[in-house]
Amino acid sequence: TTHTYRIDGKILPSVTQILKAEEFFNYDNLDPFYAERGKMIHRATELYDRGTLDESTVDERIRGYLESWKKYREGQEPYAPEQIEISLCDRTYGFAGTLDRPDLDIKSGAPEKWHVFQVAAYSHLARVNRIPVMTHKTVYLDENGEFPTVKIYTPLELLRARDTFLCALNVHQAKKGMGI
Repeated sequence: TTHTYRIDGKILPSVTQILKAEEFFNYDNLDPFYAERGKMIHRATELYDRGTLDESTVDERIRGYLESWKKYREGQEPYAPEQIEISLCDRTYGFAGTLDRPDLDIKSGAPEKWHVFQVAAYSHLARVNRIPVMTHKTVYLDENGEFPTVKIYTPLELLRARDTFLCALNVHQAKKGMGI
């Protein structure tokens, strides 16, 4: 699902659109299967967290990822998010994004260096929208159903990455204003 964010009729760029436009990553040659798989995984984890998932409908290709999410949820301290797939914006800076959960981003691929910038932007959106969060992390689900890899970001990592993201946002907006 591609999210479109609007404030007063004006379309806002998303966190991911900004990072892609400013070449923090390039998935142009990515097999479309992986994008579709990611959407299916996000939908399955969302429905699971809402308590509405009919597990008999889960595609076999993503079953392991769902099992990995369940293991994360059941971890040492059971995790039960109250807010799921939260669309937020920053009116001051003029961008938006959808947080998988207030305190984490769910991934089905391998860790990549640009993820910290995405999570920092989401952390910023949570803060400016007064959503209380103690830590931010990325949960990398395992395709074989094992406990996921979890990357917890330090406040300093998030602060530096947020500043970098805001610089990218400023460049993105300047280029858009110049028609580039």
